[in-house]
Amino acid sequence: MDTDLDNTGKPDCVVIDTNIWRSELLLKTPVGASFVYTLGRQRAFLGLPEVVEQELTRQIVEAGHLAAEALEKSSRTINTLTDSPFPPSIPTDAALEEKVVERLRHLESILVRVPFTLEHARAALEMVNAKVAPNGEKNQQFKDSAIWQAVLALSSDYCVHLVTNDRAFLLNRNDPSLGLAKNLQEDCSKRAVHVGIYCDLAACLKDIRRDAPPVDHTRLCSLVLPCVEAPLRREAERNSVVIGEILNTDITAFRIANNDRLAVDYKITAQCDQDRSRPADSRTNIRAIVHGSCYYDPSAGLLSDHFLQYVTIEWNYTGGGHGRSIRSYEGEEIPIPFRRPPPWN
Repeated sequence: MDTDLDNTGKPDCVVIDTNIWRSELLLKTPVGASFVYTLGRQRAFLGLPEVVEQELTRQIVEAGHLAAEALEKSSRTINTLTDSPFPPSIPTDAALEEKVVERLRHLESILVRVPFTLEHARAALEMVNAKVAPNGEKNQQFKDSAIWQAVLALSSDYCVHLVTNDRAFLLNRNDPSLGLAKNLQEDCSKRAVHVGIYCDLAACLKDIRRDAPPVDHTRLCSLVLPCVEAPLRREAERNSVVIGEILNTDITAFRIANNDRLAVDYKITAQCDQDRSRPADSRTNIRAIVHGSCYYDPSAGLLSDHFLQYVTIEWNYTGGGHGRSIRSYEGEEIPIPFRRPPPWN
């Protein structure tokens, strides 16, 4: 049933932490665009705590500088090789700040701003002093505690979902499906509310969407796999392994405002073996994981705007324990200046 209310009678409201705003390019990536469309279509809302909004501009300006530096370095290489000028257009701080303002203005119809009140500040400070999640014994997180107070404030009128890559909010850092940390669950119980917790936007989008577009997943998989083959093999070579069979293809399509295209989020997992041309080591059960997003035109059978976000090689050791190597892509050979938050290590 297509409805804007959950079973509590409250509309959905999704609170996004600054790290997700940054990794999803101000919600302009394929999954970000689908997320904004879904909220509007389902008459749901985007919660924006004041502490997140204040930090957002600084983060985007910083990320813009990192991307610009990489672009400038690449342009020098192109200029040298081609003997032709290739001057990149480097945005100023003011231009980047205006892009944040412009984006928030565009999202105004679905935004629910949450002021940072003295009450929120006091409650957040109590959480820091008590060393309860999202804080720890040696990890004071006043801003995250303030975000939690904003979430609780919204929960009176909305069914709230929190999207953050900060695993200190979780009961089990390795398993987001187990939900919030114990003290945060207790906060919800006192108010008779439920708050969903997710570590990436696609997971939240899967949960709140009311309908899934019909797609030929076999066809979609055949289009995605060639796009990830080269980066997978490069990372395999760097880690002295070779790519074997594909173990799993987790590919999800989402609707966007443009009815001719769909947004696609994917995670491809492949088995790996040690490169026999190199000395053997104690690694076993080696796997490669590649994650990204793109747009898909079903009628033409084409992908576009491919955002490769990270490639991970992970393994176990024969003597116990595990290891992991992560390559995140920040404007490196692909058009994405910010990385998707990698899996927790």
